[in-house]
Amino acid sequence: MEKKTITINLSILKPIFLAILLAIITVFIVEHFGQFSYSFTQKGSSAETTELSPGISSVQYYYDLNDPIDFALFKSPFGNEIKIDRGDWTIIDVKYSNGNFYDYSNIVKYYLKSTYTNFKYIIGLSALYLLLYFFAKRFKIKIKKNE
Repeated sequence: MEKKTITINLSILKPIFLAILLAIITVFIVEHFGQFSYSFTQKGSSAETTELSPGISSVQYYYDLNDPIDFALFKSPFGNEIKIDRGDWTIIDVKYSNGNFYDYSNIVKYYLKSTYTNFKYIIGLSALYLLLYFFAKRFKIKIKKNE
């Protein structure tokens, strides 16, 4: 009995690999448009009420920025939510964009985790990129100027 040989053309594997890689990069970039949210308990907070006019008052809350947060969440543009380990994060770390939480080395892991959980979009984008590649390879598009 003779063994059959399966031949795989490298010219097909290369676009498949590149389409998957481009899809992963695209989803990872889109993840950067997600939003971080957090919640904290106002332990040492105090409130100050100021009456602006009869029946209308303004309330200002003061809290200690060094209080720990209760939870944090990353919401992806694709709709999934990732709980963030609150660790030692304080209100000042997450409230302001220059806080320690927003160092890229801290938040990139949530972008990567979200990219991994959005695997179906990677597959879909890979298929789309492959279709575009094979369409462009099969058909030549010429734009002519009417005279």
